[in-house]
Amino acid sequence: MAQEQGLTISMGGGLDKTSSSFDLFKQPGAAIRLTNFESSTEGGYRRVNGYRKFVSSGVQSITVDNGGSGYVTAPTVVITDVERIGSGATATAVISGGVVTSITVTNAGSNYQAPPNVELVSATGTGAQATAVLSTPTQPNGSDDPIQGIYAHAEGGIAIQNGNMYWSEDGVTWIQVNKDYGSCSSGGTTTQYTCEVANHTWTASYATAAQLASSGTVVALDADARYTFTEYTPAATNRPRITICNGADPIAYFETYTSGGTRYFRFQRALYKAFAISPTVPNYALIPRPQYCETHSDHIVVGGWPVQNDVFYYSDLYDDTSFDGASAGEISISDEVTGIKVFRDTLIVFGKNSIRKLVNINTADISLQDVTKNIGCLDGFSIQEIGGDLVFLAPDGIRTVAATTRIDDIELSSISSKIQPIITKLTKDIGRYQISSVVIRSKNQYRLFYTVPGANIAAQNGITGTFKISQNGAPMWEWSELKSFDVACLTSGFDLNNVERIYHGDYNGYVHSHNVGNTFDGESIQAIFKTPDIDYGDVGVRKTLHSVKLSIKPEGSTAINMDVRYDFEDGDTLQPQTFEVGSIGAPAIFDEATFTISIFGVSSSPIRRLPLWGSGFSNSFKFYTDDTNAPYSIQGLYVSLIPSGRR
Repeated sequence: MAQEQGLTISMGGGLDKTSSSFDLFKQPGAAIRLTNFESSTEGGYRRVNGYRKFVSSGVQSITVDNGGSGYVTAPTVVITDVERIGSGATATAVISGGVVTSITVTNAGSNYQAPPNVELVSATGTGAQATAVLSTPTQPNGSDDPIQGIYAHAEGGIAIQNGNMYWSEDGVTWIQVNKDYGSCSSGGTTTQYTCEVANHTWTASYATAAQLASSGTVVALDADARYTFTEYTPAATNRPRITICNGADPIAYFETYTSGGTRYFRFQRALYKAFAISPTVPNYALIPRPQYCETHSDHIVVGGWPVQNDVFYYSDLYDDTSFDGASAGEISISDEVTGIKVFRDTLIVFGKNSIRKLVNINTADISLQDVTKNIGCLDGFSIQEIGGDLVFLAPDGIRTVAATTRIDDIELSSISSKIQPIITKLTKDIGRYQISSVVIRSKNQYRLFYTVPGANIAAQNGITGTFKISQNGAPMWEWSELKSFDVACLTSGFDLNNVERIYHGDYNGYVHSHNVGNTFDGESIQAIFKTPDIDYGDVGVRKTLHSVKLSIKPEGSTAINMDVRYDFEDGDTLQPQTFEVGSIGAPAIFDEATFTISIFGVSSSPIRRLPLWGSGFSNSFKFYTDDTNAPYSIQGLYVSLIPSGRR
């Protein structure tokens, strides 16, 4: 009689769209479907977090959902932000006839980005439940026009919508800041353009929100362009100044600071005087309008102007607003500029068919050196730095600059070879998609979204790659797919507490906190992970499966479903019905647990045993959820089986 056997499988390797079924027999921990999961740096595959409309608010009110019963005295109201961002809210409960009838907010607190948990604690009554209400997030211009650009500032953020630029610190109040506010050296004009056309000097001034609203002159920006940003802090002001480029308008600059509790703003542009263009016969078309901008060695470097698409410009040393001095200049790369990025103190200039690096920018020996003449970047919005390298979308896949440099294009394989069918589909129809990308530093993760303006949200796509080091010390990437992220633009940055924040703008005029919460803006997250078929060492022997032990790391209550499919889902093979893994509660970890949510005494990575039935020569496992529960990681499984006859 055959003896029961077992196989332990550790999940890892990521999505594999290229290996054959027989090759995948050797990689049972890989995935042939991996949607809305991410390869975790802590092992296994983790269901992703979601996103929600950005708001930073105090608690505006608390709604009683259930008054409970038996309360002799008013229960204590405990308000807890499980994300540990907001704080300070307090409230008191009112009872009548042993029932909680209302809750009064006594201190709204601040910085809550999601409604905090409200717990009513009492030694007598039971059953009362309540929900905290925050301010309602709004669209910058009050319409559903797409967000064209977004920038995360330490003290707030910029969103550009329908050619106008807005500042917000809370996602509720948006201040339009693309306004001329200042003075002309002569002539009494009220805009920078008319001042410079008259050959005078414009001095932009700081203004409050009220001053901009009452007397600033709107500077209309392109309503269809996409926007890039870079930040430089001039020594003269010691205040960060943000450079803004869009490929259709002259370079813009934005500054903000607070003094005495009041916030001030300043906006200006690089027009005739910035490039020493004579206004005698004003020719607005001569003013450069670059798409890309970057800060490098106390210069601002810009490029990607469609009129002179082979040229990039660099500003004067220590002066990001001047491009006409002795230390400023322009250089042609003899190729269409498709991106600019600083990498290891070197400026990399991406072309459509080449990559070059700028050296010696602060000496007379400034020059361009070839990185490669045979590979280019398809879209500058794909370029990010991660893992000590630059990552970008090339015609044949996602590549790295360092790898290209090391082997000079010869037999270079992209880091996305395992998902090449996805990349091929993307690159063949690149003009249809709007590319956005971001790095989530805390996860060593690169995300690239390729979305279609106006398309149904369910059809919007992305990929995520996690950078890891293998057991033998080699760098490796593990990929998965992202679905239903309505991303028009992306940004990441650090707040005043040095906490990384990621945001995206959508096609309906909202800014979202990205990689947070358990929903897609209130909707359920559909996640699927499917293993390849597993042959347990011999595809010629039929096996009867007895049970599986799942290693799952929950971050809250879960309800996971599992399908077992035999022989590549052969229609002639009897296939089992769905197995319910069942609810797994979040473990209680000291100083992190939340009462009524976490479960004390639960392992951080519980093992769940499920009895199985059915037999075949190979089988796959599929795990899926479609709910608003917390993320979880599937880290491994152990299968018990009995081999039987050979085919």
